[in-house]
Amino acid sequence: MSLLHEIHNQPRHVRTTLWLLSSFLVLGTIGFFWLSGLERELFFALHTDPGERAQFVAQQDSGVPHPLAAIGNAFSGLTASIGSLIGIDSKKGFDTRPQSDTVHPLPLSQ
Repeated sequence: MSLLHEIHNQPRHVRTTLWLLSSFLVLGTIGFFWLSGLERELFFALHTDPGERAQFVAQQDSGVPHPLAAIGNAFSGLTASIGSLIGIDSKKGFDTRPQSDTVHPLPLSQ
């Protein structure tokens, strides 16, 4: 059965929640990119001095992270925190040898 039929078979409150979430995500994504482009265009429309424009462009292109980059850095920090909770060293990664050479066999059901 297709995903649309599966959603259609859900109760009304579930369909409404899915509709609200998807609408919020789509409009939020479009608004984010629209506003980030609008900021630069408004600055150029309001400031005619080439020195101010050059300073603004230099500030935009410098080490100031883009909001999407900040979100990506937050997720990488989150994955590092989760990895440290379950015992994965972020410097060594997943391919680490066990501390001891003992083997713990799994019980077999008969």
